[in-house]
Amino acid sequence: MKAWFPTLAAGWLALLVASVSGFAQSPAPSQSPAVAEDASPAPEPNPIDTGTAQAAKEAAGCKTADALWSHIQDLEKGPGTNATQEDVQLLIVRLAYCANQFETRYPKDARRWDAKLIALRYGAMLATADSQPDPAQIESELQAVAHAPDASHEARVAARISLIGLHTGEGDQDGLSPDLEKEMVGFLHDFPDDPNDAELQKARLGSLQKTDPAKASAFLDTLLKDKNPAVAEMAQAEARRRDLTKQPLDLKYTAVDGSAVDVSKLRGKVVIVDFWATWCAPCMEAVPDVVALYKELHAKGLEIVGISLDEDKGSMEGVTKSSGMVWPQYFDGKGWDNAISSRYGVTDIPQMWLVDRKGMVVDTDGADDLKEKVEKLVAQ
Repeated sequence: MKAWFPTLAAGWLALLVASVSGFAQSPAPSQSPAVAEDASPAPEPNPIDTGTAQAAKEAAGCKTADALWSHIQDLEKGPGTNATQEDVQLLIVRLAYCANQFETRYPKDARRWDAKLIALRYGAMLATADSQPDPAQIESELQAVAHAPDASHEARVAARISLIGLHTGEGDQDGLSPDLEKEMVGFLHDFPDDPNDAELQKARLGSLQKTDPAKASAFLDTLLKDKNPAVAEMAQAEARRRDLTKQPLDLKYTAVDGSAVDVSKLRGKVVIVDFWATWCAPCMEAVPDVVALYKELHAKGLEIVGISLDEDKGSMEGVTKSSGMVWPQYFDGKGWDNAISSRYGVTDIPQMWLVDRKGMVVDTDGADDLKEKVEKLVAQ
């Protein structure tokens, strides 16, 4: 079942943060026209009460497990286009209520485990600062789903991934905690063909890269031979990133303005390869500084080539024009599936690679202290 909100596998930490961001708060009362001194304005309806009342009628009208489950599936399709925030909030309430009803009314139906996950997901979104989900209770319920013999494969996978997400961050800054590592390995053993394996192996690889680079390189070579296609594809992208520093960068594309870009022909220049998007707030915050740096150092040998992860070409071109981003941009409209970023396993932006005058990538984390780093390269 594909949800219009992030699934449980998206990670409980982010979900719990989102749950206290105001979803459950009633809209601020609008200004009412003047009324008599002793008259009181009618209170604004509470979306939670409204949604609960509506959901109670809907659930009561579903006389069988199949009927109620079908209704839940329909609700999970989303609020439709042009939905207001209140429409979304009402739908969340209805989903949480109906899922809870299914679990209560049909305790022997195997779909109750899927219903429990739905209730947990949307129930967490309805939490307020004064009523937050209890992580211990969430963990207990996820464990129940993960180990239920009659739970569906999809439910058990979602529960296990959600448990990993819930425990993420429990290790130190330099790596995964032993318990989290053990939990990930357990999932990989039990679900060797699952698409989530790629992200788990990437997290394990990233942890090793921080603590033991040599061991990480050997582990990456092992992942390249993994039988899970998703893992092997991830490893291939990571291997290309690893090899960036071993030979001059070979990057060619046709820019949106029709110009041919070939980084190999920019030898003798310092090049910034800028992965960005207009929908990325940190990217947009960095734009003025990047433009200023280009203006200051372009005459001294600085070039920039952009890789846009946008899906809307018009928005991208509008921003580059209005912001003074005069350098060539690659755009294929595929967002995170952008051909160049995917090839090199770019999963976070802004990301800037720094290429020296010999054409070698010397930094894949150039966004930090960008001006200082580029000035040193230009001076060489």
